Amino acid sequence: MDDKIATSSTSTSKKGATKDFIESFFFYPKFYHLLLAFLLLPFSFIYSLITMLLKLLTPKKDFNIPIISIGNLVSGGSGKTPFCIAVARLLDSKGMDGVFIVSRGYKRKSKGVQVVSLKGALKLAVNLAGDEPYLMARMTKASVIVSEDRKLGILSAKRLGAKVIILDDGYRFNYKKLDILLKPSLKPVLPFTLPSGYYRFYPFYYRFCDLCLEEGKDYKRHVSLEHASPAMLLVTAIAQSSRLKPYLDSRVVGFVSYKDHASFEEKTLEDLLSRYNATSILMTQKDVIKCEGYSLPFSLLNLEISIESKAMEEIIKYASSYYEG
Repeated sequence: MDDKIATSSTSTSKKGATKDFIESFFFYPKFYHLLLAFLLLPFSFIYSLITMLLKLLTPKKDFNIPIISIGNLVSGGSGKTPFCIAVARLLDSKGMDGVFIVSRGYKRKSKGVQVVSLKGALKLAVNLAGDEPYLMARMTKASVIVSEDRKLGILSAKRLGAKVIILDDGYRFNYKKLDILLKPSLKPVLPFTLPSGYYRFYPFYYRFCDLCLEEGKDYKRHVSLEHASPAMLLVTAIAQSSRLKPYLDSRVVGFVSYKDHASFEEKTLEDLLSRYNATSILMTQKDVIKCEGYSLPFSLLNLEISIESKAMEEIIKYASSYYEG
């Protein structure tokens, strides 16, 4: 990517500046970041002890249904959402029906158990579903349920006819499941848990999952452009947004990053277009679904994931064992 583009404004608010600091702190730390990280270590030890005890002492729950958990050890940015989409499409391609995705629905404006879609038919608006569950519902034929309490979400899916469940961000739950952990290519510098590091569980937990899949080896990201224009302004609200920069070319005139899951006001986007003399707003699928109905020119940055054949075989083998049994 052109250096001049890379150093364009990455924030239009205090929240954006906070996001920039957090990303630098965990991934591109300077000396004072490292000093702060070590000062915060006592809090990290307390956090890691609590998460470890919760995982060890909670009795394992068996829902008598295949549950494919897609998780990570870091706090975001490993590609769980596109991976869930890829797994749902994989199961559909093998003729498996009754595929449900259960997710929390972070930042949604609704509470409790909500049905986002049934067999690909949308039932909720994006603000009530959350951006990631809504995207999963739009991009697959799976049924999607959101619930803060994953147990209630799984039970609701079973009542609605689920035969296999994809559990989004499910590693921390002590359920009987196929545990898949995604290992992103961009790794935090320090191997500590929050707040000193970016991990929710220490890196050695990778050895305790069923499938540890490494980005670039076991799964790959594929990026394509739709409706490209001569001067595109990238506006995004995803975790670790700097990971998009390698996919941008000289037609991208600026990079504006918001906090993960943030929403966008049409007037704000219109002002950004004018400020950067851009001919279109470039967004990921997760971002653009929050701008439906806006009368602005949009370009789309498609992000998809392909799964290596051995990992696909393990996923199909696990799900099929229930069908056959």
